[in-house]
Parts: sequence; structure tokens; C-alpha cells
Amino acid sequence: MREKCREGALVDNKYRILRRIGNGGTSAVYLARHARTGKLWAIKEIRSGTKVSDTVARNSLNAEIEILKHLEHPLLPRIVDVVEDAHHFYVIMDYFPGRTLEELIEVTEGTDRKKTIEIGLFLCDVLHYLHTRKPPIIYRDLKPENIILNPDGEIRLIDFGAAVQYGHVSDEIVCDGTPAYASPEQRKGFADARSDIYCLGRTLYHLFTGKRPNGELPAVSDADLNKIIKKCTMYDPRKRYNNCQEVARDLRQLRLEDNSAARRTVLKGAAVFAALTVAGVCTLMGVTQSAKKKEAAASYQAYIDASYGNVTEAEKVSALRNAILCDPKREEAYLALLERVYLADGVYSGFEDASFLEIISTKGPDGKEPVLSLEEGSDGRDYLDYRMGLAYFYCYEGNGNKNLAYPYLKAAAESTRLSEERRELSSTLLAIASYYAQLTRPEASGDQMVGYEEYWKDLNDCLQKVHAGADNATTTLMVCEETLYQIHMNAARFKADGIAKEELLQALRLTEEILMNTQVEEAADLSLALAAKRLTLSDTIDLAKTSVAATFPEGTKTHVDQAMLWE
Repeated sequence: MREKCREGALVDNKYRILRRIGNGGTSAVYLARHARTGKLWAIKEIRSGTKVSDTVARNSLNAEIEILKHLEHPLLPRIVDVVEDAHHFYVIMDYFPGRTLEELIEVTEGTDRKKTIEIGLFLCDVLHYLHTRKPPIIYRDLKPENIILNPDGEIRLIDFGAAVQYGHVSDEIVCDGTPAYASPEQRKGFADARSDIYCLGRTLYHLFTGKRPNGELPAVSDADLNKIIKKCTMYDPRKRYNNCQEVARDLRQLRLEDNSAARRTVLKGAAVFAALTVAGVCTLMGVTQSAKKKEAAASYQAYIDASYGNVTEAEKVSALRNAILCDPKREEAYLALLERVYLADGVYSGFEDASFLEIISTKGPDGKEPVLSLEEGSDGRDYLDYRMGLAYFYCYEGNGNKNLAYPYLKAAAESTRLSEERRELSSTLLAIASYYAQLTRPEASGDQMVGYEEYWKDLNDCLQKVHAGADNATTTLMVCEETLYQIHMNAARFKADGIAKEELLQALRLTEEILMNTQVEEAADLSLALAAKRLTLSDTIDLAKTSVAATFPEGTKTHVDQAMLWE
């Protein structure tokens, strides 16, 4: 049967096919552009053939859809649409720009130790996420061909055609891995998390050496990496790493040793000079202590500087992690990591949250959690609590989580060191967080414990505070986004609790004014993202207006004649 996905074709009257970007045994993948929004998507189409092969391909694709629709991880594609007609079946998913690692290996003939470690850590993270789902997901086809390296140096894992839920294997799903990477037990029809670890080891071998794995692997030139690869690829699964966290632990240890060696090289000249200087012991001790403080300050600033500019997200995280370890009492690195890295896209995912908490709570060389050292400083911990409260409240998983925000907002509201404006904003958000879950949960009597009138007052209070300049552009846009979203979603509930149309329109006018006046040049890494956010929110105002107009149709008796002119 002729393929419908050809250049220029329109799928489902929405997706314009640009070109083919991938081929599989049972499907083809195309790059498409949404006709209205212009956003790029990847479209997977089942290859047509015999009825038997069509059935197998359809079942395989259905299994892939069933797995992916329950996953949410920054390194994995999302399924956003499924389209079917009489002769074709398509899955529309995230498009990841870049080149596969296999393509890059062909050009570079392998990667260096540092890059191999970083990619290995990314892969360990995403595999650990898959293996800890309930039931666990076994990927079964890890190889450079299925790993995308985007222009920013970040990786993405694609093609879940071979993935299965542990214990849910179907004989019809024939795509069960690639022989050069698949584990011995996988080739016999069985696979668990250790099978993916085997694939990981052979993938690391291919990355580092530039040679496709074939049979038993020869030792690689780097003794440390060789130990990890060898343990990953033991024939007996019981002799391999038990899980990906163990692999990541050993890879992190290599990275830590590399970083330490680099720092020792930088400081070697100063150390030799200090050792050879024997005169004026008392003076020397004072000078040495002063020099150490200057060196620490210089190192800290160097790490901060390394997190700016044209560097990957992984390099930013690494630089800021090192800055925190270098001087855990200074808040700049904590805030940069939270705001310039994890909140740069306006979403604070569960993965990012876990990563951030791991960094700030992992004990340093002094045996103390960095964030506890920060607590001994000035107002750094209070401000970090405040920013984390905002991140949870507005940005967690895209929608915000008021329960997670509560303890941080409480600490910020009770602070004696934050500005009055930030304490007041924290108190208002704390009030919202404290009763948010009760808004849609009626009492046994049928009366709600908290009504939308009270909620509106607090929501409007937040808007008034940022309008008065209570905080920076990031916080201001968070508050505007929440206001617009709540008006759009809950206009009818606000009306039912006595909020007039004019009040809602006044909030929309105020939001529009705030967006027009908000300056977004506060940080180089954030300015573009904030400008894009501001533009998006300007469009969202129209949605909120539409909801208000539908909730208060013409003829409703309210003082809105002047406001209607503004619409």
C-alpha cells in the first residue's frame, strides 16, 4: 500500500509532512509541522505490508503507546496525539532535534572519557526511572542509534518499539533488541533491569572506542571505564550491577576523581610555593589562610562563571554543583541552579526536583549537607525557601503543587530576614496552599469549608503585590500565569461565590498592564525564556476573556459597560 506520509502531505488536516527522519522494521518516522502553531513534531507511521505484518506492527505500536503515555521524564518523548484512518495509523510525539550518537561516532570515532561518563550518567538516570515504574519498564534496545544528542549537548532516548512492561511479554511483539547489544538472556526470550545494564555497558564501549561491539568485548584503554563496562556486560546477570544506581555511583566517582585531579593541577603551583616558604611562620600562616580564602572565592566564582554562556544543561548543573560544594554557605549557586537551570522553561519537574534535592542534601567532605551550611549564613536559606515555595506552588510538573509548597512558604512567611513584601506574598500564598485542597471538597453538610470568594481575594492580593513591585520578573510572571489560568478555569465558580464580572475583568486589565511593564533582562540565561513566557501569557489573556464572557453573557446585570469596551 502506498504510504500517505510523503513530503507536503497533510495528516489529520493538522500535521504537514516535511521529510522522513527514521526507518524501522515495521514503521517509518517523519518530521512534521503543525499547520496552525508551526510547532515541529515526529510522526510514526506503520509500514504497510501483509495482513500478518500489519497486525504485528499495530500490536507493537499499541504496546509502545501504552508504555509512553504513562511516562513523564525530560529525556523521553511524549505522545501527544494518535491518528487512525481506514488504511493508516500514526502516533504524533515530541520531535528531538539533533543527531544520533551512532552518526556522531562515525564522524568522531568515539568520545573521550569525560563525555562517555556524562552520557553514561544520563542513561543511568533514565533507565533507573524506567526500571522503578510499577510495573518496571525494560527498554531492551539501548544503543547509540536510539540516543539523540541535541544541539545543546543534551541526550534524549527514542524508539520504544522493543520496550516491555516486566512480566507482560507478548509473543506478537517481535522487536526484542539488537543482537550486537542485547544480553544473552534477552536473546533467549527473558529480560529484566540487568538486561538493560548489559546493553548500557556495550553502548558505553561503542561510545568510548568508536567500535561497534561484536562478541566478547576486548578491554578498553581506560582502566577505570573498563572495570565498569566489564561488570555491566558479565555473561551471568547475577555478576552484573544490580541496578543503574550502582552504575551511576561508580561513574560519579570517576567524574569526582577527574574534577579533583583538575583542581589539584590548578592549585599545584600555589601549594609548592607555600611549602617552600619557611620564613616568618606566624605571618605565613596568616597569609596562607588569606590565600586559601581567596582561592576558594576565586574557584567559587569560576564555577559560577562556567555555568553561563553556550554550555549544556548538564555542564551548568555540574558547575553549580561544584560551586555549592566549594562554598555551601553562599546562596548564589543554589539559586542559579534552581532558577537558571531547573526553572528556565517555567516547569519544575519531579525529575528536576529530585536532582536539586539530591545536590543540596548530599553530604560534602565535611560530612554535612550543603543546605544546612547555608542555614548558618545570612538570609540565604530564607530566600531559598521562598524561591522553592514559589517553584512548587506555581511550576511543579507544570501545574504547581500547593501541598509541596506549604512548608517552604511557611518558613518564608515566618522569616525575620526577608523583605516585608516577600513575607506578605508568602503569607498570602500560604493561605491559598492551606485551603486549596478543600476548594472542591464539600463537607458532609454540602457546604464547602472554603469558598472561591476567599480564594479570589487571596489570588487578587498576590496580583496586587507583584504589580506594586514585590519581586522580580520570574515571580511576577508566575503570579500572572496563575491568575489567568484560574480565571480561565474557574470563572463560573467565582461567579457562583459572588465575584462580579467587573472584578475579573479588572484583574485581567491589571495582568495585561503588568505584562507590558515587566522587564525581563534580569539574567542572560533567563531573558529569552521570560520574554517567551510573557508573550505566551499575553495570548492566554484572550482565553481568560472568553471564559469570562461565556460565564457572564450579555444582559447580566453588573457594572460592566465600561469594561466591555476594553474587551
